[in-house]
Amino acid sequence: MPPLLNSAGAVLLGAALVLSSGPARPAPVAPAALVPALDVYIDALVAGHSAAAACAPATSPARDQAAWVKGKAILVASLWANGFPVDFVRTATQRLDAPPAAATKPNCADPALAGELGWPDQSGWVEVMTEGLKGMSLSVVAEPVGAANWAGIKGLIAKLLPDLKRLLDCNAVMYPETLPSLVHDWDEMIGKIGGCAGGGRTAA
Repeated sequence: MPPLLNSAGAVLLGAALVLSSGPARPAPVAPAALVPALDVYIDALVAGHSAAAACAPATSPARDQAAWVKGKAILVASLWANGFPVDFVRTATQRLDAPPAAATKPNCADPALAGELGWPDQSGWVEVMTEGLKGMSLSVVAEPVGAANWAGIKGLIAKLLPDLKRLLDCNAVMYPETLPSLVHDWDEMIGKIGGCAGGGRTAA
């Protein structure tokens, strides 16, 4: 073995043997740890959308507003379904929903725009956002709940909340040992609604 490989090669070989010898796998990345990268990603999507509105040909998939709206819905529903922090999902939604800023119209002759518009120009916004989520090993909500269904869901939850509060108050007094599991089950049900209610479907 060459001298350079005596230590480094042994370390790499040992690591490979450890990784291949047992079922241990790295823990999944927590959603909160992905927020800084996703923050940059959201900015890039918004910038790409603005650039497309100003510079892409009329026939470009990047100019397809319906695909942009659908892609946004998939992205936002998937962020909710994967348990990202509430404040981040809300601000990301606001940034994606904002219309392209006319005051910051991009320079369409800038070569950097070619990279920013390349993927949506070829494949459209739905693929860009869906594949971006898959690249982070996140579950993708392929058929998000529509606005009308969401209104119905929120109305139903608001109607149920007073009864739920009474139930939890009673359990806190009479059966306090069951309270944590009841709160957990309610929170889990609410957290999953975006991925399964009203026709929502998670992609394989």
